[in-house]
Amino acid sequence: MSDFEALKGYLPPFLLENKVFSNLIESVEKNDFDKYDEVLEDLLLQVFPQTATWALRLWEEFCGIITIEGLDVNIRRSKVMAKLSQVSPITPNIMKSMISKFTDGIVKIIQDTSQYSFFIDFQIKSKILNLKELYETIEYVKPAHLDYDLALNFNISNKKFYMASCLIGGEKITVYPWSKKEIQSVGKFHIAAGNNSADERVTIYPRKEA
Repeated sequence: MSDFEALKGYLPPFLLENKVFSNLIESVEKNDFDKYDEVLEDLLLQVFPQTATWALRLWEEFCGIITIEGLDVNIRRSKVMAKLSQVSPITPNIMKSMISKFTDGIVKIIQDTSQYSFFIDFQIKSKILNLKELYETIEYVKPAHLDYDLALNFNISNKKFYMASCLIGGEKITVYPWSKKEIQSVGKFHIAAGNNSADERVTIYPRKEA
């Protein structure tokens, strides 16, 4: 039974027999009442940043965050929550709660007060949302005078793990002959491989003939 039919069951018979009232209530589509329930349920989700979807733009505006529509909704929620969490003084527990939203693993924060720094240890189970956003959040919420180190530990005991790297190298050889004739050059070029980045430029200037 729909909510519309249930509502009619609470009305006294004389109202339903009244032609004016009957026409009025029948003018409302029967499924409109069910739609109202769906709207209210969705609206309830929007008043909390943890579950908001279309209202995230309003939360970001409230927090002074630039809206990026193409950004993952979970990252946007994390940024809003991080901003709202700054109402209280930043403590290790508060910071832990804020940055834990970026992963499904365990986060530990170890303080080193003598060195004015702290260490963040991520024990990641399966995912981390966005490293760039994570770094920006840490930089934004941490006390300005403190430095920090970050470790990302992945648990891959029962999962397939793929890692890929790409090395791009380049070589430019420029030959400036002194005369328009065939020049034969004999030599060996040793190109290093495996460096993070490398650049090599070789220029050969043959001796001018008398």
